[in-house]
Amino acid sequence: MSTRFIRNFTLLFVLSAMLTTACTGGAGKPESTAGTGRNTATANPEATSIVEEHDPFGRYEEPLEISIGKSLNLSDKSLPEGDTPISNQFTRYLEKRLNLKFKAYWQAGGEAYSQKVSVATASGDLPDAMVVYSYSELRKLVDAGLVEDMTEVIEQYASPLVKEIYAAGDHAATKAATFGGRVMAIPASQGLGDSMYMMFIRQDWLDKLGLQAPTTLEELEHVIAEFLDKNPGNVKDQIGLPAYSLFGMTNNFPTLNPIFASYGAFPTNWVKDKDGNVMSGLIAPETRESLAKLREMYAAGLIDKEFALRKDVLEPIISNRTGVFFGPWWMGFNPLNQSMQNDPEAQWKAYLAPLGKDGKYNTHVQSPSSMFYVVKKGYKHPEAIMKLVNVQTENEQGLDPEADMDLGVDWVNEPLRAPVDFPDSIEKDAEKVIKALNNELPADQLTSKQKRIYESWLKTKDNPTSDIAAWSEAFSYVVGGGQLLEPQLNKVPSLYYGETNTMVTKGAALGKLQQEVFNKIIMGSAPIEAFDQFVIDWKKQGGDEITAEVAELLQP
Repeated sequence: MSTRFIRNFTLLFVLSAMLTTACTGGAGKPESTAGTGRNTATANPEATSIVEEHDPFGRYEEPLEISIGKSLNLSDKSLPEGDTPISNQFTRYLEKRLNLKFKAYWQAGGEAYSQKVSVATASGDLPDAMVVYSYSELRKLVDAGLVEDMTEVIEQYASPLVKEIYAAGDHAATKAATFGGRVMAIPASQGLGDSMYMMFIRQDWLDKLGLQAPTTLEELEHVIAEFLDKNPGNVKDQIGLPAYSLFGMTNNFPTLNPIFASYGAFPTNWVKDKDGNVMSGLIAPETRESLAKLREMYAAGLIDKEFALRKDVLEPIISNRTGVFFGPWWMGFNPLNQSMQNDPEAQWKAYLAPLGKDGKYNTHVQSPSSMFYVVKKGYKHPEAIMKLVNVQTENEQGLDPEADMDLGVDWVNEPLRAPVDFPDSIEKDAEKVIKALNNELPADQLTSKQKRIYESWLKTKDNPTSDIAAWSEAFSYVVGGGQLLEPQLNKVPSLYYGETNTMVTKGAALGKLQQEVFNKIIMGSAPIEAFDQFVIDWKKQGGDEITAEVAELLQP
């Protein structure tokens, strides 16, 4: 699990999944992996040649150096002394398994990484491999003819596990990377739970004030007001709800998504209007209603007064200057691990709140893939990147008992990081672990990963800071992941996750327009009626064109 904090403020339209995939062909001659338990070759020379040629885990006879564009997490401090983002336990593991070595062609973090990708695309000067974090970036590379066709590579070298994961998502991930019937990148496949934000709240503060965990928005407003008024944590400069983005996708947290969703508003989704026509949730009446409520909350001091300007958005959580925020299930990994280290008495809990008027916890569901491994056109060993994905996926699933990974080191330090995971992987792991903890399932029926989480919870639940790395994983799955199993959870997918031609040319300007108007409305410098003019302007400046394109693409 990585910290996965990517600054991408107004990503309104994500990626495309409209084309189909076709796979054939051959390549590559890695060394045999006899004796590793991963080579199924027989004594027949011809059979051995065939199997070795397409061995998903075949180790190269000679070291193979790969130049990469390295994405950095600038806030990561998990590497031990002597290790670097390009030389650490993950790179050593890949060298041991595959004989791969890595050289940073360039490295950058946050927005600077996207800028590096843009410059590389414009100049045609690419590393051997890199990860791109949006469909738009992938499309530009494909249109420029700068990346390898990975169709045959995936067909021949993807491991059985990776193929199983892609199939579990109805191949939506590979379709997202398909252009003209050819798969032009190795797609990540994301656990859909990553986009389902929930409420994290200081249970010890609730208990100290004799309050119940809120379930409705009205109750949440009351709790935040009590926190601010009574200051149960005795902290300096306490703030209300922190917000990095108003309605972030997978990595934009803390966010205010759940407040929008409680009104039935899904600004990042394509939805149906009252007449059954396709429309952007951004301009729906429910979004207007949500903004009016957020305006009230901001005026009452219930939302961070500096939300639109704050640079270090995690600082109030880490320093325990807030007692409630919205984020995805894995908050134990970051920032709550740091919160616990700063205040070992802190007791964070997760809840599905606020509920909608229908009594359900409505949440949007992300695209099946928004990250892609790309290989430079003409690179001689594109299969090496597929093998890297195979090995990393096996490691991340806890299927290699010899991996011996330090859980305190963030997964973002893998040389290339874009996880390939089952759509419901989080729920499956959480359910099994929780059943074992409740004595409803024998612990010996858990996978090695699940057993590790199970043992970590038993070890750290009463003393988190005794092993903060173990606690981080256990808390994330048991407390955060456990909420994804609750019956009131209602997943609301978008009608369309793709990118149209007009989105490419006008999406950035429309995003800027939205950001400016919505922030002004919430902060009180513009009336709620400004939303009505925003809808008119959005439609005129490209929104109507985009809507027509999406509607056409959704035609049967």
